[in-house]
Amino acid sequence: MKKQQLTRMGTYLAADVHGFLPARPPGGAMVEPWSTAVRVLVGGYLDEWGSAVHSVYVRGSVARNLAVPGLSDLDSFCVLRPEAGTGRTGLAGWSAAINRELHGQFPFLSGVEVDLLPVESVLDRRNFYSFVLKCEAVCLHGEDLSGLLEPFHLSEVNYQTRYFREHMDEFLTEWPREPEEDRPGFIAWLAKRMLRLGMELVMEREKRYTRDLYLCYESFATHHPEQEAAMYRVLELAMNPVTDDETVMLLREFGGWLAGLGQASLEEPDQLRQHAAQ
Repeated sequence: MKKQQLTRMGTYLAADVHGFLPARPPGGAMVEPWSTAVRVLVGGYLDEWGSAVHSVYVRGSVARNLAVPGLSDLDSFCVLRPEAGTGRTGLAGWSAAINRELHGQFPFLSGVEVDLLPVESVLDRRNFYSFVLKCEAVCLHGEDLSGLLEPFHLSEVNYQTRYFREHMDEFLTEWPREPEEDRPGFIAWLAKRMLRLGMELVMEREKRYTRDLYLCYESFATHHPEQEAAMYRVLELAMNPVTDDETVMLLREFGGWLAGLGQASLEEPDQLRQHAAQ
């Protein structure tokens, strides 16, 4: 696999004076070569799930017209009508099939992510997709639900902080028996979560938020210069994962430190300051 260059790219969502993040402006047409791939993806959802589909959305860099061929994923999700239930039966098989189809037609795609969510789930503010729906996603088909959600405050956007300890434990438990061919992806999976946790830990001081990996590293390093080298290595691993013992040790040790910092931030601001000084 060709090594990916680490390039400073992405955008921040700037909070207002009260700490609320802006909603994504309505509209915004997809640009080529992504727009054709997006149309095929929407058609795939409709062919497979039919009348159960309420609406389909694209998120991430494609939604913001910042995607780079050969580097960016096509990330999407479909909201199902209430009467359809969860609808997730058969999702894994269809996901693999639509990935093969889209990669065959559009080899510039780095990856394709699909998901299904019931309406009540995507409107639950505790769900990460609720935030994505309000602040990032572009509706490709059906009724746009984002207008039903109130603006998000920075203090609410702590999804990695809340769940990182579980992700870390999952990585450490599963790593010894992870198939060799899947190990690079597993390293990148955890590294991306570490970067985004780093952003969440400083976002209220920065008065802005991003999920873009380079900017997550940059913002975190501004407030934790003593950990800049470690987080830069995590950024490298997110883009170009390696699976040696040194890498696993770094993720275990630095990830554990980040997890402790995150847990402290959930419990008490004074504890966060004390932990960060250690």
